[in-house]
Amino acid sequence: MDVEKARALICAMEEKSISAAAEKLGYTPSGISRMMAALEEEVGFHLLIRRKEGVSATAECRQMLPVIRELIRCDDECLQMAARIRGMEVGTVTIGSAYSEYYRWLAAGIKKFHQLYPGIQIELSSGYSSELVEKVKNHKLDIAVVSHRDEIDEWIPLCQDPVVAWIPADHPLADEKGIPVEAFAKESYIDSNPEYVTDNALILEKCGITPNIQIQSKDSHASWQMVEAGLGIGLNNYMNSKDRTGDVRILPLIPEQTIEIGITYNREMTLAGRIFMEQLKKDMEAICLSDSGAGIRPSVPAYPG
Repeated sequence: MDVEKARALICAMEEKSISAAAEKLGYTPSGISRMMAALEEEVGFHLLIRRKEGVSATAECRQMLPVIRELIRCDDECLQMAARIRGMEVGTVTIGSAYSEYYRWLAAGIKKFHQLYPGIQIELSSGYSSELVEKVKNHKLDIAVVSHRDEIDEWIPLCQDPVVAWIPADHPLADEKGIPVEAFAKESYIDSNPEYVTDNALILEKCGITPNIQIQSKDSHASWQMVEAGLGIGLNNYMNSKDRTGDVRILPLIPEQTIEIGITYNREMTLAGRIFMEQLKKDMEAICLSDSGAGIRPSVPAYPG
């Protein structure tokens, strides 16, 4: 299978458009279409479903995706290795983070890395932990800062972050020192991002709580606004709560619940990714040694509990 055709296929799937893939890769739409036709003839079945609203992968294509992505990764590895032998460092490192608090820390590491390897590009993206973990496993990302998931293979812990309750300022529970987790089974609960396996959902499941869901939101900011309006109580981790403003009390859970935040990475990442990861580990070791091994965590105000 030709690697450039494989790259065009992945790009068309991700962009959901032949025309968008052509523009991104510097081809004409007819050129991308011919590449897809040649690929489909080579494998003996259709790879893309073409509709007015865009293109998507066939079931057969989805079965082949892991192998196709591995082909592209190996090609990148060969090109980067050849460049390294010539005395050049090239390539791209893809990094995702579920927590904006870690961008400053990542920026410091990237700045130092660019001074050593100016030819390697860095691509940053954001998302939810479950989404980013899946992208790492599928070679769409090299490295991600996420909360821990059972399916993670490679894991470097950074910190433990408390999960907290969001309570309307005029709610009967607002003056309490903490909120029992059982309250989420009784009080009207505003669920954030129900389409993802969130930290909130994992904590409630671990505690054996079926929440009394009254409102669902695909945006945590919207959930905060619903809580402020007195429509129910919410749940989130402290790192995503501490900078919010409004008539909402942020209270600890009883018993205390925490999530582990850390770095996951693909052990089969490209050479550029491995070079960055090696540098990141060295920086982390230096920070941990200077901080008595207390872990790497952004500077945040004192936890309200």
